[in-house]
Amino acid sequence: MFFSDNELSTLDIDWFVKIGRYPFHIASAGGNVPVFVKESVEDSDRLLKSVRRKSNDKYGRKEINVNANLAAILRLNENIEDYKKVVSALGKDVYVEDMNEDEIIKIYLRKYYVPPFEYYAKKGFISLDRNINGPNPDTYHLVAMPIDMGERIEDFDSLTQIDCNDDDEVSLLNELWSDNFDILSFIEKLQKS
Repeated sequence: MFFSDNELSTLDIDWFVKIGRYPFHIASAGGNVPVFVKESVEDSDRLLKSVRRKSNDKYGRKEINVNANLAAILRLNENIEDYKKVVSALGKDVYVEDMNEDEIIKIYLRKYYVPPFEYYAKKGFISLDRNINGPNPDTYHLVAMPIDMGERIEDFDSLTQIDCNDDDEVSLLNELWSDNFDILSFIEKLQKS
């Protein structure tokens, strides 16, 4: 089965790739995906199930780095009333009327937005999300990753492997910290070389 562009625009696909020695989890949020994801719904689903079946995490919560710029990247302050409603719905003991904007944003990020990405980071993935509200919606930003990938990088046999040299790997790690990482173009460039 093949994802059509129409289908892609309505789906938040969790896709995975290993670039050099680094495994990535990427949430498409209705955006484009590489051809290897687009061409096979079955492979994407099978890989997602395989990752989720791994019950033991490689990293604890304190070993995960969460991007400190998420509120700015997501432009949360522009729609604070919407996030007030979300935070209010998250818990009966939360009184948003008594909170300032920063507290609302902090709770929204901690309880709603970050956990799905942190889930994959605990399994050893660098986890990215698409910049829906950014100037270029085909770019991505880092949400969470293990602080020290070290020797705990797991080989998921079914991950598509994109090989790269040391310079490309350094470039990759530098680009991760950009708020507008065009990972699709990066992958495409590596596949052509």
